[in-house]
Amino acid sequence: MDIKSTVQDQFGKTASDYVSSDLHRNGADLPFIVKMAELTGEEKVLDVATGGGHTANALAPFAKKVTAFDLTKEMLAAAEQFITSNGHNNVTYVQGDAEKMPFADESFDVVTCRIAPHHFPNIDFFIAEVYRVLKQGGRFLLDDNVAPENDEWDQFYNTVEKNGIQATAEL
Repeated sequence: MDIKSTVQDQFGKTASDYVSSDLHRNGADLPFIVKMAELTGEEKVLDVATGGGHTANALAPFAKKVTAFDLTKEMLAAAEQFITSNGHNNVTYVQGDAEKMPFADESFDVVTCRIAPHHFPNIDFFIAEVYRVLKQGGRFLLDDNVAPENDEWDQFYNTVEKNGIQATAEL
């Protein structure tokens, strides 16, 4: 199984857990992301690897349109249920690969990605896609984990992040 199939399998099984996760739902970074987005109500926003939809949900009241984008269909379904239950009807849900996005060039005023790029096999492709779909003068807001400087802990942390809790039994 390739990395992306593994990600889909892992997150597909736990999609609803991400919606209720305190770390993802109540992160102190969410208000900061909203503030940094500087939305006026006219922007089209893309939330890459939306997961449980927390970033898309936080930005929806301030944007014209938000696109919640994720590799895993179960994550998108969980995000849609969560975001819709909060009364937001300006969000669309698109399944796809962050390294090969199905959007036209310069489609979005703001692109966000929160707690996800460490799962992407090729960060360079992801960054190139963000650059391609982001309008000139647009904003890219990236929020991800930082691994420890100690190599052993770094390897452990990244193994758990990429392969889930089951990986700890193998270490």
